[in-house]
Amino acid sequence: MRQVTAGNVERIKRYSFLKNGAMYSILFLGIVMICDGFGIPIPQWISPLVTFAVVGFFFARSLREARRPA
Repeated sequence: MRQVTAGNVERIKRYSFLKNGAMYSILFLGIVMICDGFGIPIPQWISPLVTFAVVGFFFARSLREARRPA
C-alpha cells in the first residue's frame, strides 16, 4: 500500500489545484457538520454534491493550467 501511495504522489503533483479542492471540500463538510450539530436540517445529498462539485471544479482548473503553454 505504501508503494501505491508513493507512486501516486507524482501523478497528483501534475494537478496543481487539486490540493486546494480537497481543502475546500473539507471546509464545506465541516460547515455541514457544524450546522447539523446546531440542529439546522441539511439534506444528506448536499455533502456529496458539494464535495464532487468543489473537487471537480479544481480538477478542471488543474487540467486547464496543465494544458496552458509555458
